[in-house]
Amino acid sequence: MRNQNIILLHGIACTSFVMASLEIHFKYKGYNVLNIDYPSRKLCLEKCADHAHKKISAFLEKHPHPTSFVTDR
Repeated sequence: MRNQNIILLHGIACTSFVMASLEIHFKYKGYNVLNIDYPSRKLCLEKCADHAHKKISAFLEKHPHPTSFVTDR
């Protein structure tokens, strides 16, 4: 694995499935990848942010490396 992270965030009303091909690609290239799935259709934006924050924090504790974000519209 590289000592670099990529965090994938899908758009509102989508799921992590829309980022799955990028997840596979970046993992193949050796990056530490987190493809966050959050319930954007069920929770308000603030609760979605809290949900994502918890997952990102846990991921970064395991992988304390430079991190890039890739987002969907």
